[in-house]
Amino acid sequence: MAKIPLWTYLKVFLLLQLIFFMFATISVLLPDETVKKNIEKSVELYNGEVIYPQYFIRNEAHQLDNFTDYLIMNVIYNANPHKPFKYVLFPQGYYIEVTQEAPIHLKYSFENQHLPPNFIYGRYWLGSSYAYKWLFLIFNLSYVRWILFSLGSLALFGFVANVSNAIGKRQMYLLLLGAVFVNYYMFFMSMQFAPVFLIAFLGSVILLKKLEKKKRVDILFLILGAVTVYFDLLTTPVLTLGIPLLVWVAYQPAVIAYFNYFKSLVGYSLLWFFGYVATWAFKWLLILIFTDYSISEEVKGKLEERAGVWHGSRFDAVDVIFNVMNLVPLAAVITVLALLSALFFNKKGVQKALLFLTVAVLPLLWAFATANHVEMHSWFTYRSLWVTVSGVFLAFGSLIRWEAIRLPKLRNK
Repeated sequence: MAKIPLWTYLKVFLLLQLIFFMFATISVLLPDETVKKNIEKSVELYNGEVIYPQYFIRNEAHQLDNFTDYLIMNVIYNANPHKPFKYVLFPQGYYIEVTQEAPIHLKYSFENQHLPPNFIYGRYWLGSSYAYKWLFLIFNLSYVRWILFSLGSLALFGFVANVSNAIGKRQMYLLLLGAVFVNYYMFFMSMQFAPVFLIAFLGSVILLKKLEKKKRVDILFLILGAVTVYFDLLTTPVLTLGIPLLVWVAYQPAVIAYFNYFKSLVGYSLLWFFGYVATWAFKWLLILIFTDYSISEEVKGKLEERAGVWHGSRFDAVDVIFNVMNLVPLAAVITVLALLSALFFNKKGVQKALLFLTVAVLPLLWAFATANHVEMHSWFTYRSLWVTVSGVFLAFGSLIRWEAIRLPKLRNK
């Protein structure tokens, strides 16, 4: 295929920024009286809900982030339709010292509307707050959570159906098995976690549709990077790159030339990274141009903090997120796959296995680069390892001659 001119990428990027800004502005302009009533009803319903609950399994790997969910609601509640441009640049709300009660900041917000908001989130787009405002226009938090569960379920079903048809059931099972080890069910119930998983699922389905029609997919990765940083609050963003890339590798023939595909993989990753970083920077640029707020100092400080080291070294961050997972069953699955690959070795699958392993490294590079953030929030950042775990499973799967495996037949008595 012919190369796409750089100007085409730039046009797509600028169009995305326009769409993002217009969506945010329209959302801010929505009637806020009903939205506020539904959020107030939500706080009444969930009064006393703790910030980091463990509803089903008492373990940090199964912990929700109600603190951020209520922060999103806080920002929605304090949207100012009379000053939409200012609000889009500076999402804001009310904050007091953290306690174990998740709605505490919203309660403070309800009681202090005569005072100006005391925190702003200028460095993030907070696109999820604009999306959720449409839901709070009609529903309270109970229904919003049910809608998230429904959308997540449908997205998962659609993902499984499309992936199974395109790459085969065996590779699909290995891809989904990795999700089990990062407790994928948690994203169904969290306003904070849901966007990244939904983007990863939808992006993978669109990717497969393009591949089946033999269309280019490079611009898709740029879009995925941009959409991720718009909606996500730095949870597990690398999933929207890694999962589609695993699907892309799985879609390729069983026998490939590694370096030819490696170049494409690097190109797609760079486009995703450009979309991610440039969209974030575009928000800062708007603030720099149209306000006198010192966003550059805030960004510099946060970059140094998030990209720094929390404890020990950067390798500790990688170690910490691995230890959040249940490693015993993970080791058991890897052992079985390793034994099968040794007994039924498929030398023709070596280069495809290497490509899967290349994708599997991406979350480790991300953890290494953002060590402070990854280690500090390891109880949810570990979910990026879905890419790593499934990448390893798929690599071993490529090294197995499955047709040579014959299970004993049971006799009918």
